Amino acid sequence: MFVAAAAAAACTGAVLVRERDRAAELELSRLQTLRTRDEFRYDERIAELECDLEEFREIRARYARKLNGKRSELAKLRGEHAGLLRRYATAEADRATALESVRLALGPGPSASPLSPSAFLKANAALNALEHNAAVQSAVAEQHSRAESEADSADIEAMSEASGASASSGAPVGGQPQAGSPSEAEPPSGSEDTRESAGEQGIGADALRPTRPQAPVNTAVAIVPPSAQRGRRTRSPEPGFDYFGTQRALPAAARPAGELTSGKSPRIEEEDLADVVGEEISRAEASLIDLTEHDETETIDVRELRALS
Repeated sequence: MFVAAAAAAACTGAVLVRERDRAAELELSRLQTLRTRDEFRYDERIAELECDLEEFREIRARYARKLNGKRSELAKLRGEHAGLLRRYATAEADRATALESVRLALGPGPSASPLSPSAFLKANAALNALEHNAAVQSAVAEQHSRAESEADSADIEAMSEASGASASSGAPVGGQPQAGSPSEAEPPSGSEDTRESAGEQGIGADALRPTRPQAPVNTAVAIVPPSAQRGRRTRSPEPGFDYFGTQRALPAAARPAGELTSGKSPRIEEEDLADVVGEEISRAEASLIDLTEHDETETIDVRELRALS
């Protein structure tokens, strides 16, 4: 009985040991498989890194060749730049030498001549002409204004006489003549004579302001009569150059001696190009507005300039 129990125990132990051996063998085979797989992966990774290293080495070598080419090109450009600088310096030196030789060959140049007394005389004559022009323009403007005032007074007297005659003959009172009356048909002869004399006295007045239009003026353009413009604004006479001729005549004590004895016509002697152009434009276009009286041109006293010269 004891023998049978021992035999059974021995068989059971042998079976258990055999099972454990089999389990150990399976575990060992599994671990060996995993180790082999890891070794294979490690080898693949090493191969990939070696390939990348070779590729990077090739890229590095290529960029190194490019860098060496750029360095050689830069050195070549620096050499060319230095050569150009040397050539430029040589050319400048040759040019300076040639200029110096030409200067020495020509000798010392003529010195600038000082101002001669004739130049001062010409300047003084120009200042005298400016002052004379201003005085003549002022005198012409005064004559024209006086002639216009005389013409206006003659017109008023003629109208008053015509209104008195119409009132005595039975015309309606109100200052309006009847149709066909002499005052409406033709202007008085006295006013025509006065205006003709005013036109003879005011020589050069056409250059100072445009003529009055005879045709009806457009509604978009209006011309202010010279008399109304003169009534709006008056300026005190000042000595100096007057471009637009808006100043009045100076008194005899303030005028130069050469001005009182001058016998030339102001129209021929002192006519300005700007006045001629203005006259042509006013003749071509009768609806222009005269802005002479509204001009803000500052007058210059030329006596101080004469004193300085």
